[in-house]
Formats: sequence, C-alpha cells, structure tokens
Amino acid sequence: MIVERVSRNELPQGYEEALTFDLKKDKKLVVWLNVLSVFALIPFLPLWFWMTWKMNVQVDPSLNLLLLLIGIVVMLILHEAVHGIFFKLGTDQKVKFGFNGLFAYAGAPGIYYKKKYYLMIGLAPLALVSLLLIVLMLLFREVALLPLYLIFVVHFSGCVGDMYVCAKIRKLPDEELLVDTGLSMTAYTRSKETPKLDE
Repeated sequence: MIVERVSRNELPQGYEEALTFDLKKDKKLVVWLNVLSVFALIPFLPLWFWMTWKMNVQVDPSLNLLLLLIGIVVMLILHEAVHGIFFKLGTDQKVKFGFNGLFAYAGAPGIYYKKKYYLMIGLAPLALVSLLLIVLMLLFREVALLPLYLIFVVHFSGCVGDMYVCAKIRKLPDEELLVDTGLSMTAYTRSKETPKLDE
C-alpha cells in the first residue's frame, strides 16, 4: 500500500526536529512570503499588457470581474483540495481543512510523511491547477482569456509559500519525516546513531 511506503502515524525514536515553519507564530515569515508573492506577479505583467493592447482583447468589464471573483474562489478551493487529496493518498487518517481568516489550508496533523512524498504534496497544486488553467485559457480564449490569465497569475503567486517550503526541505536528507498541520510544518531528521527506516 502507498500509505505504508510514504507515511507513519507516529514519529520513530531517534528523530529530532530539524526545521519548522509556523504561519501562526512567525509573522516575519508571513510578511516575507507576501512580499515574494507580489514579486512573483512581475514576470507576468508584460504578457498581460500584450494581451490587452496588442491582441486588443475586448470583453465586458463586468463579466471579467465576475468571472475573476468566482474563479479565484474556485481556484482556492481546488488548490487546497489537491493538497488534501495527496495528503489522503498517503495516509489512512483524517485530513484537515480550514480557513484562518487570511488563507485556506489543508493538513494532516500527526502524520509523518517521507520527504519525497511531501514534496509531491506541496507541489501538486502548482502543477495540476496551473495545467488546468492553461487548458481553460486555450479552450475559452475568445470569451474569458483575461480573467483566466489573471486567475492563473494569482494562483502562481499564491503558490509561493508552497515553493518556498519545498525549496527549503529539498536540501534536507531523504530520510526526513515531515508533519503538516496546515498552518505549520515541522521536519524531523534521523540522528546518526539511528538506523534507517525500512523503505
């Protein structure tokens, strides 16, 4: 079973905390990620101007706004759903969803995932939701290209936190175990005296 290969329901002996991110306590991290998210928008601006001016895309502004607002809500739900699906594929325990007033989240408290699978959990929405939005832009470019493009950009910007965490843990040893509550993530590393876990 995939569950037996990628996660454990308790932390094995000999593992020590190596790295933690807590969005509830670390306000500087939250500010830093928000700044990175804003900078992540910049590379997409030239294409936006090209579409609006050179392509002369003409759509109803009110329709644009409506599609944008609805699309962002759907995108947020879909993003966390993808996280949740991959969390659940790696455990037989309950997956947690929530909203803290600033952002939605998914997590699996008390479940310790192996590093390689956790990276898959973290990056799955970036890959799958982005691919879906690209397909929708191609299919509906005549009527909804601009709002779909904005949703794509907002989603990419919103993935900055996932990419930041994955970039940090990618450098850790492969035998790392990681637990994610949705608002915090902690990585545990095996001490030198502790034998490797069975694969």
